Amino acid sequence: MKIQHVQIGGFGRLHNRELELQEGVTILFGRNEAGKSTTMQFIRAMLFGIPTRVNPAERYEPAQGGQHGGMLTVNDEQGGLWRIRRYA
Repeated sequence: MKIQHVQIGGFGRLHNRELELQEGVTILFGRNEAGKSTTMQFIRAMLFGIPTRVNPAERYEPAQGGQHGGMLTVNDEQGGLWRIRRYA
């Protein structure tokens, strides 16, 4: 499975962000508090679910309000295209 596209509706301090991932290895880099770890937590939440029994900060509820979640677009090994959408 390869992640092609990340669309963040609202997750922690990230709001209406999109990332297009290219073939090969992708490295997220940036200054402190740029959202690198939050982006990784978002991908984890899309793949495995948004936690429900933890405090709001650990759930990465949107700081600006609005919908909590987003979408990943992935390709499987057979060339199939999948969209994973989760909203809490």
